[in-house]
Amino acid sequence: MNFSYEALIFFTFIFFLAAFIHGSIGFGFPMVATPLLALFTDLQTAIVLTFIPTLLVNLISIISEGDILLAARRHLSLALFAILGSAAGTQILLSVNSDIFKGLLGIVILIYLLVEKTKLELSWIRSYPRLSKFAFGVSAGLLGGLTNVMAPVLIIYSLESKHSKIEIVQAANLCFLFGKIIQILLFTLNDEFTLNELSISSVMLIVSSIGLYVGIALKKKINERFYQKIIRALLFTLAAVLLIQVSVWLIHQESRQNQQIHMHTVQQLPLTWGAGHFNQRWIHLMTHKHLHTAEDGITRCWWGKDHLDYRNYHDVEWGRPVSKDFRLFEKICLEGFQSGLSWLTILRKRENFRHAFSGFDFNKITGFDDNNVSQLLQNSGIIRHRGKIEATINNAHRALELVEEFGSLAAYIWGWEPASPEPHIGKGEYSHPIPSITRTSQLLSKDLKNRGWKFIGPTTAYAFMQAMGLVNDHMEGCAIREIVESMRSEFEPPNQQFCRQSSD
Repeated sequence: MNFSYEALIFFTFIFFLAAFIHGSIGFGFPMVATPLLALFTDLQTAIVLTFIPTLLVNLISIISEGDILLAARRHLSLALFAILGSAAGTQILLSVNSDIFKGLLGIVILIYLLVEKTKLELSWIRSYPRLSKFAFGVSAGLLGGLTNVMAPVLIIYSLESKHSKIEIVQAANLCFLFGKIIQILLFTLNDEFTLNELSISSVMLIVSSIGLYVGIALKKKINERFYQKIIRALLFTLAAVLLIQVSVWLIHQESRQNQQIHMHTVQQLPLTWGAGHFNQRWIHLMTHKHLHTAEDGITRCWWGKDHLDYRNYHDVEWGRPVSKDFRLFEKICLEGFQSGLSWLTILRKRENFRHAFSGFDFNKITGFDDNNVSQLLQNSGIIRHRGKIEATINNAHRALELVEEFGSLAAYIWGWEPASPEPHIGKGEYSHPIPSITRTSQLLSKDLKNRGWKFIGPTTAYAFMQAMGLVNDHMEGCAIREIVESMRSEFEPPNQQFCRQSSD
């Protein structure tokens, strides 16, 4: 991934600040660096950028507190348990979007601070030393693998185990050092970083060294009691930051899902809500709420108002029937890549995707091999996720099978066009609709999965149906709705040798 000059300046500041804090209190480098770096890039890349500086920072912190061999013997079992957790956490990180786990971590920290504030003790930690060491070691490693933040769990364990300041620092750094080594190994095996990222990480090693030196010099002036206060203040601040981050992530997810919304909800309000004229008034209010009239005087669905890219996509693409195989295949693949991201991100990278995947010509993509995958993982113009890249290659093979069976991919896809509007499945609010799953999208997803397709759940399947014109989900009152409806009425679906049973 390539970064701007401005971003590199911020990286320099972030690494110096994180190393300074780590040096002054004995831990905290990844806790500070990771969430700040994630403001400029994704979580996986943020973790990769901290690889090399973290190893040095942890090693120097252990040595600065005394005999490293003595520390290793004293905390080796805890560190080994952390390796187990880190391996599991890293594998999850490489497979799914782990941002939601930041919220879990924040809650765990706040619960501990509440327990400490009310003078309750976790006496079982000292009563069952082996069990607690296993539980906290694995938990710390798991969270470290997922979020690059391990110290809070280890601090809870060390404080309740009545460890000294030196023991707290050595235990936290040793566990993170061991966990980071296994994480680097797993990232390497999965080819999840680029030489450019490692180069930046290497350069930041110098910056981190300076920050660490300054921090260590200051630490000698901090007394034990004040040190404990700093730890607790840092924990509280960290918990707040993590919870804010996950809240922003959830809002982002909701915003992304709103772009895939099924617009029929307001037409399906139950008559049991009251008299007919009240229902009509309610429908009018809800329809009006989800429309937006821009400065050009055109009334659109609300999701098309914020960005020009969205507006253009809303006006000239979304909902218009598509019969070309490669465009249908492109949309299925890009919906998969969108998982955990906004559609705006995909739109702005779409031309890069088209170039990287041969115009989504599945005849060509079936010829992609490991070398192509490696090249795609180095391509900063697309979403570099090994699982999604490999799923695209897999789905190309599956698309050819559908062409062989039905004559074209379009013939298969348009066999799933609903005969009439369908009710939503799952929760929803009339005042704030959410993305829907319909019976047809469930059946389409199930059938594709049975045929070996990947990254095609029922919500993704319905978003695909909306975008490709199998349904018209432009809001009543949207200026584009009638245009799309006219195009759909004139559209002749490809010859279909395939007939589904949507009522099954």
